[in-house]
Amino acid sequence: MAIIKSIAVDFDGTLSTGDTYPFIKALNTKAITVLKEFQSKGGQIALTTAREGKQLAFAIEALESVGFRPNTINDNLPYRIKEFGGNVRKVMGDIFIDDRCIDYTGDWDKYREILITNNDYFKTVRPTFKIPNRGKKKEDYT
Repeated sequence: MAIIKSIAVDFDGTLSTGDTYPFIKALNTKAITVLKEFQSKGGQIALTTAREGKQLAFAIEALESVGFRPNTINDNLPYRIKEFGGNVRKVMGDIFIDDRCIDYTGDWDKYREILITNNDYFKTVRPTFKIPNRGKKKEDYT
């Protein structure tokens, strides 16, 4: 499976619903829920948007109103800057999610499976040890 530490995600049409720029009709709550879970597990998110000035401020305010704050906004994540030896012009992520991408389906259940459930970055090696039997059957432990 893939190792996904970071996501570059678009705002209009991806985190907000519809193609209503400069207005923000509604937020895509399913997308935001998945991204918040990704962050809670240690993943990082770079918001990539063409919005600037007041329009960018409105977008950030809308996201913050539902408790979501990207790690960076229109900028590379600190670990990427270190990795590249400088802040390259292109905002990088292990994957990009944008409504203008050729494969964008908007299926956030599928994206959750890719980003969280099947993401090797979040899988941990659990120590194995034997539990003393003490007269219990295997079924008693399940």
